[in-house]
Amino acid sequence: MVPYCIPSAAEPMSETIPQPRGNKTKIKTKLKTFWFLRGMVLGLLLVGTANAVSYFVRSDGWGSLLGDRQADREAIGFPLELWRAGSAYGGLFVARVPLLVNALTAVLVGACCGALMVINHRWLEQMLIDLETREREATQHNFQFTLQGLLVITVLAAVAAMLVKTFASRPESLLFIYVLGPTALVLLALLPYRIAWQQRVAILAPITIAMIAVALAIGASLGIEFDVVLMGIFICWVPQSMLAATALTVSLMIQYQRQQHRQPPSQS
Repeated sequence: MVPYCIPSAAEPMSETIPQPRGNKTKIKTKLKTFWFLRGMVLGLLLVGTANAVSYFVRSDGWGSLLGDRQADREAIGFPLELWRAGSAYGGLFVARVPLLVNALTAVLVGACCGALMVINHRWLEQMLIDLETREREATQHNFQFTLQGLLVITVLAAVAAMLVKTFASRPESLLFIYVLGPTALVLLALLPYRIAWQQRVAILAPITIAMIAVALAIGASLGIEFDVVLMGIFICWVPQSMLAATALTVSLMIQYQRQQHRQPPSQS
């Protein structure tokens, strides 16, 4: 039986009743599971990025992504080649054995990343809590359109419409979306000042869908197949997004570590 302690007037009830050990164990296990899953997702993204980059290693330049139907060599896959243009693969889109090997590689890398995060889960969880608290304090005001912001967005929309109309049937337009699409999306999401990241995601999601739709429309005008344009977006956007996310995460971790060292030690 758990002993019952009579609370004093100076102590709250929650501090006098001891917490069962089972609850602490469950919370700790749940926390480790969450961080392991986050590490697993990170590993899958790393292998996915390697697969995307492998296209430029195994192919001749941009291949058919920009409408070049004379490309001699076009393939993708890491660590094994799982697709090559012109191959049938027994009616499937990719080769079975390389697909299995690549999938197992992704799971292995994800498990290693997950284990690394589980080992450091206390520091990572504390960092996440501190960063969220700091962001919550810095974004107290709800997002509101100002006249200046509305004017900037209107000008950007007009410029984008003019560029799409002028260069809609040119491969350079599709190349711009491939190469600078993620950068343009991030800049548009960062344009509003002092808003929470949830609101930035709400801004980013429809713009991303619209840009993909524009890329598909340009590809159709150039005679490029639907799936080829989507493959080009995957090949070009995933490495850029992964690189940006890695740089941002490392920057936040370095800043947090420096702030921890600057804080004076607490005196008991």
